[in-house]
Amino acid sequence: MSPWQRGAAEVDELIEGGDLRRVAGADVGTAALMDRAQQLIDSARGLLHSDPVTAYVLAYDGAKHAGSALLAEQNLRPTDHVTIERVLDAQFGPPFARFRGLRRRRNELDYPTSADDFADEREAEKAIEHASQIVDNAAKILEQGILTIY
Repeated sequence: MSPWQRGAAEVDELIEGGDLRRVAGADVGTAALMDRAQQLIDSARGLLHSDPVTAYVLAYDGAKHAGSALLAEQNLRPTDHVTIERVLDAQFGPPFARFRGLRRRRNELDYPTSADDFADEREAEKAIEHASQIVDNAAKILEQGILTIY
């Protein structure tokens, strides 16, 4: 099978810059990352009404783990959240477009600068919905077996 080509220039740049690393091994953790992604989404749903800020953060973490799983399938490991965003955008495009907004808002919630930097139930519910879509899209790609070692 030929290597996955979409987004190759961006991936090469991230590897050269040290933001993305190649990992080796028969099991680089794809399944565990996807299991964890779903656990985080489920936990977010459980906290939606009692703690919407934590629910939002957990939803984002679920999306992040799903993105990391796609990279792991290619024997790649990101060094930070922005790297995951850049690779998702370059390699997989629109189905993962909401990752950027989730990441930015999660950062605001983790590092509030005002009394308004908190999520309510409605916002957290939308985050869970968007993060669930990211997890589902990652699962579909992984099920197709189309990714190759980079």
